[in-house]
Amino acid sequence: MNETNEFKIVSRKKKKFGKQNIAERNPEARNNNSLSEITNYKKRINICIQDLNLSLFFKASFGKPLDKSDPKPRLAQDVGTALKFLSLEDVSVTEEKQVSTALQTPSQVHLLCYGLGNFTTCLIARYQLAFLLCLKEKLGATCTMCSVYDPVFTEEEKDILKYYQCEVIMHNEEAKRECLVPTVAFLPHCGKAMYNNLLWKNLVARENTLHNLILIGNSFSHMVERSPLNNLKETGNYILLLQPYTREVKLPETFQHTDVFNDTAIHIFSTPESFGQNDVFQEPFYQSDDVELCKIKGI
Repeated sequence: MNETNEFKIVSRKKKKFGKQNIAERNPEARNNNSLSEITNYKKRINICIQDLNLSLFFKASFGKPLDKSDPKPRLAQDVGTALKFLSLEDVSVTEEKQVSTALQTPSQVHLLCYGLGNFTTCLIARYQLAFLLCLKEKLGATCTMCSVYDPVFTEEEKDILKYYQCEVIMHNEEAKRECLVPTVAFLPHCGKAMYNNLLWKNLVARENTLHNLILIGNSFSHMVERSPLNNLKETGNYILLLQPYTREVKLPETFQHTDVFNDTAIHIFSTPESFGQNDVFQEPFYQSDDVELCKIKGI
């Protein structure tokens, strides 16, 4: 046998089992790692909650009580005051009825949130989740349900939301949810189609449930001012239709991270007298393939 055809003895290298290999082979170790990560995520969320509670932004948004000595409360000045308007049934009621019902706090309020994004990896989404949880805490026992949905949620994020007593919606409603009880909907920096769908669903409801809705999200007035009319008609036709009948109060842009709550406003809706029962409000249909139905945030 010549030298070129010699057999060579090849020694088998021992496989090194690092921590990752052990976790892969040991389900219990993998679960412990996952629990450890979830614990760290909760700590980060709690830090965001603490930051919000101590911020001038939060105090300005939640800290102004309704002045009951004012005989004609015209606009909500903060989220807390906005809740007082949930009892308003219709724009056509008399001013005296508006004043008396505006001073009532509803016995139960639902929180609804679409489009948070991956809050375990995105700081913006984490602060927006903290905002939702602060609002939930502010409402206290009045908040009987807090429902959240984003198609990008991981299983870990769903577990974290359940830990904070939030219901994770099981399927993509595309924001087409009827507000049967007073509802505060938080849609942070979502696409126009999401707001549009929510408005449509409550406008066509049998008993017209727009008066049950407070929407916290991108400013409608800015959408109307800044969006080309053709684009707004395609992706936000109900925003365009209802904007003249919307009470809007911008949240202060004083938070330390300016891109978290920028251009965010509280919106309160009433049913215009000109809208009759025979009006037909067609379900939104979007021809464009890039219409956002749930905002996926960057990191």
